[in-house]
Amino acid sequence: MLAITRTTLLSPSGPLDTTAPAAPTVAGPVYQQILVVFHAGAAPLRAKDICPALVASATAMDTENLRAKLKRLA
Repeated sequence: MLAITRTTLLSPSGPLDTTAPAAPTVAGPVYQQILVVFHAGAAPLRAKDICPALVASATAMDTENLRAKLKRLA
C-alpha cells in the first residue's frame, strides 16, 4: 500500500525536488526597497523613520504594516 501511495504522489509532479526554495520575502519588491533604505542609512532606523521613505503618507496603519514586514525580514 505504501508503494502505491508513493508512486501516486511522485507520478504527477515527477521526482521530488530537494533544493531549497528561494526566500520569497526577499524577492518581493517592497522588501527590496526596505533593504535599500537600510543600506542608505548610517544610523539605526525605526519603523517611523523608514515609512516616509517608502510611502507618501506615514499613518499609523502604514507604520504597523511596515513593522510586520520588518519582523518577516528579521
